[in-house]
Amino acid sequence: MPSSSSIPPVVRFGTFELDVRSGELRRQGVRVKLQEQPLRILLMLLENPGQIVTREELRARIWPADTFVEFDQGVYSALRRLREALADSADSPRYVETVPRRGYRFIAPVERNGAGPEAVGRTEPAEAPQFRKELATESGAQPGSEASRKTLRFGFPSRKAAALLAAALLAGAGIGFWLRLRQHMQIPVAGIVTVQRLTDFVGMEEFPAISPDGKTVAFTADKTGQRQIWVRLISGGTPLQITRDDSDHRYPRWTPDSSALIYYSAAADGEEQGTLWEVSALGGTPRTLAHSVSGADVSHDGKKLAFFRLNENKHVELVTSDRETSVLRVVAELSPPRAYEYPRWSPDDRRIAFIVHSTLYTDDVAYVPVTGGNVQPITRDRVLMSGFSWLPDGSGVVYSSARESTVIYLPTMHLWLASLDGSAPRQLTYGETSLHYPDVDRSGRIVASRLKMQFGIWKYPVGGDAKKNVQAGEQLTHETGQVQTPNIGPGDRELAYLSDDGAHGNIWIMDLQRGATRQITSEHDPRVAVGLPVWSPDGSTIALVSTRDTLNWDTLGLWLIHPDGSALRRLVAEISGYPTWSGDGRWLYYSKEEGGIFRVWKIPAQGGAAVLVRNDNAIVGALDPASSTIYYLVPQLNGTGNPDYEIRMANPENGPTHLLGRIAGDRVPHWQVVQPTLSHDNHWLALPLNDGATTNLYALSTTNGAWRRVTDFDGRRTFIVRRVSWSSDDRYLFAAVGDGDADIVQIDGIISGR
Repeated sequence: MPSSSSIPPVVRFGTFELDVRSGELRRQGVRVKLQEQPLRILLMLLENPGQIVTREELRARIWPADTFVEFDQGVYSALRRLREALADSADSPRYVETVPRRGYRFIAPVERNGAGPEAVGRTEPAEAPQFRKELATESGAQPGSEASRKTLRFGFPSRKAAALLAAALLAGAGIGFWLRLRQHMQIPVAGIVTVQRLTDFVGMEEFPAISPDGKTVAFTADKTGQRQIWVRLISGGTPLQITRDDSDHRYPRWTPDSSALIYYSAAADGEEQGTLWEVSALGGTPRTLAHSVSGADVSHDGKKLAFFRLNENKHVELVTSDRETSVLRVVAELSPPRAYEYPRWSPDDRRIAFIVHSTLYTDDVAYVPVTGGNVQPITRDRVLMSGFSWLPDGSGVVYSSARESTVIYLPTMHLWLASLDGSAPRQLTYGETSLHYPDVDRSGRIVASRLKMQFGIWKYPVGGDAKKNVQAGEQLTHETGQVQTPNIGPGDRELAYLSDDGAHGNIWIMDLQRGATRQITSEHDPRVAVGLPVWSPDGSTIALVSTRDTLNWDTLGLWLIHPDGSALRRLVAEISGYPTWSGDGRWLYYSKEEGGIFRVWKIPAQGGAAVLVRNDNAIVGALDPASSTIYYLVPQLNGTGNPDYEIRMANPENGPTHLLGRIAGDRVPHWQVVQPTLSHDNHWLALPLNDGATTNLYALSTTNGAWRRVTDFDGRRTFIVRRVSWSSDDRYLFAAVGDGDADIVQIDGIISGR
């Protein structure tokens, strides 16, 4: 918890009392929720009430100096949350005043440890304007210029500017504050981190790749419905569409002379492997290179391709192919049941690195020597990852990871740096937006896909036309953060869901009659994530999953809690997920992966010995409370990160199985986990599935296996995570729906080139 030695243990202002040591804010004795970054801002303001805290000081204090963050968005969001906690207004402030073009100051009288209220003036340190002018001059950017507006980290281009800051802070805030600030800023810093947006299409631009000559970026965009390959000059200009067919394309990579692109098209229906293509960087007719289960990469000498394929035993092989003769050489046969993606040659072409996907959302980066040998780990995160790139000198990788995220499903992805020497990974970026698919050129410049999402919980009718169901949808939550996996309680009175309000994922409950919400879990540790609340049939208990007391995301614990937040207890130490109540509430079913095989278990809700239900690679989906029928999924690994699925049913639960339906892997992205929800009349299984760039709700008939589309978002870039919930009369579905948009951005100054 943040603290400041220049502030006494307890500070009072207005009707509020702040315990600095614990970080607890109370209003007339009642605790007020205050997230980490708003609390840090409040502490800075209270250190020097009445004095301006500049935006530069906020940037330096709250975000480390060697990191990238979308500062404007971050500070506005943190100030908004602080004012909400204080019931304050930016237009008529009682506590926090905005000083235009300068910063913020605390304007209310402050009482410190029982002393009388401290009068607050509005003084300004005289050094600040001169300092800002000097800093702008030293960096070569005039105040208010485009270059200065794009500066997203408070870096120092010279020791002179750093010395000026030291003088200003010593004069205006005291030596203690300067020493604490210096610890965060690691002065001196070599350069300034800047960000530049390279694309602005509506929709998802992904998989960026910088050309070897440094002039162009290739990427995919779903502007026309399917992902197509595009290129754009980094210096500016209109993007050029390279592919124009009706297939979905991914993973563009450049040839060393920057004249052509290699890309991947997913397998067609009925085929096991996709296709690798080569096309001119100016467009034209592509030519087929090979069949593969993922993308490819071209060696830096231009002689070879590296990619993954399925062999005759249906195992994944990492192979290289001579670009002139097409002769293949097997580098490694890789272990099932994992999947593999993003092959990348090291800068010296001596290693090929890639991401290893488990059957759940737990990934790592590893490499194999080009001459063959064992797989060598680079990271040991075991969390969701989304692309990586070698450092220019080959000493490590920059990768996109959910490490330190406290939301399991569609977590915020930041960039991290991992070295081959085994040292601890270092976080490079922060903020509320995600960065995916990083690519680093020889100068250390990074391009990545910056994803922004806005989530809400919605209530959709299921009986009408799919488009009309969307139009008739009712939004239940209005939050700036993530809300996911809603589960409706008995009688449709309350809704349990996952929210990251408060800067940490926790379980919340909404009263659907009054709209009031309450938090029932209180996790603060960044290593702990919770999710998937499920009400018991009688409404007395909520089951959930948590990484508390476990090592990583592939081993969750099954926990129980009362709806008032009391009696949190662990029922099962290690599961793979999918908690499901029996109809009478006496049992909880779950799945666990052991040796690459999923098994279904059940355990008494009051505790006791677990009982094996199925051992045929079954992932529990739903239970018919009126009978002993179980609905479950069987993953079918296909060498990609997205397995196909069979939906099966059995009655009794450990009896013979019957195939009900199939789901193609490309309709279930890697971050998604499939778990259908059974309607109360037992006639339909509801679940989200991808339609290209859109996620829609579908229902599968339990009587004849027919699919019915429930929603049609008509091309919107929607994300619906994990599972949905039926109303008690089966007329509505509750779903957490996110609208996303991704642009390609260029980031300079985080890492050095070679």
